[in-house]
Amino acid sequence: MSNLDLIAERLSGHRYERYVAAHCIFHDDHKPSLFIYDDRYFCASCGARGTTKSLLKRLGTIPERILAGTTRISRNPFTRWIEQFGSIQNVCNQAKRQSAYLVERGIPKEVQRTLKIGILEDWIIFPITNHFEEIIGAVARRGKENPSKSKYILPRGQSPQLLYVPSWKAVKEHREVFVTFGIIDALTLFILGKAACSTTTGQHINVEAFSGFKGKLIFIPDELEEKSAYDISCKLGLRGSVKVLPYPYGTKDCNEWFMQDKKSLEAIL
Repeated sequence: MSNLDLIAERLSGHRYERYVAAHCIFHDDHKPSLFIYDDRYFCASCGARGTTKSLLKRLGTIPERILAGTTRISRNPFTRWIEQFGSIQNVCNQAKRQSAYLVERGIPKEVQRTLKIGILEDWIIFPITNHFEEIIGAVARRGKENPSKSKYILPRGQSPQLLYVPSWKAVKEHREVFVTFGIIDALTLFILGKAACSTTTGQHINVEAFSGFKGKLIFIPDELEEKSAYDISCKLGLRGSVKVLPYPYGTKDCNEWFMQDKKSLEAIL
């Protein structure tokens, strides 16, 4: 299978003889503006560009949020769920049972219930809320026995700039908000009593996503994510900073450190 065939399958874009046209994964794209050739790609809307090889590598880790609307059977379960239950709010309400996997990662069931995290068809559903605690989106994480190749999935058409915030109350009450590139890390910090949020598309986020935050934003990158954290922080000016944690041997993020030694992580924060 050629690079273009792989791209067309992964993005469900329209395959032409020499290129694929698809919705751009780097911004909230409402019409196909990403053009991928055998050796390169570029977005006619946001200007993103690079090699096709790097795009294929990235498609292995970003949420599978852009799928063709012409077929009734979709690889994105949100498409089917929204058809079945009527709205993203109803989808989140259908996800009631709590995740044993999250318990293994130190997120107790009572915390999951409080934050309305649940399971639907072996997908862990994280509701995304606004300042008024209204559900405006969601993120689905692959469950332990889920065969999907995508670790995280967003509803089709959902803005990649939405942030997962465990508690807007904590954000309003604290002068500092910790920012992670992973939802479980944000939940870990929430359990430690911190105001926290997470991006929903990994290290790819525009600073406009933080326009609703008044406090200082402190990025807590995983190991090897430091450059992305500094790049985003610099764009925020005095509002942004980066705290690089000295992860103990055998750990690479704050959740793994939390599971190994909660007290030492609390002390360093």
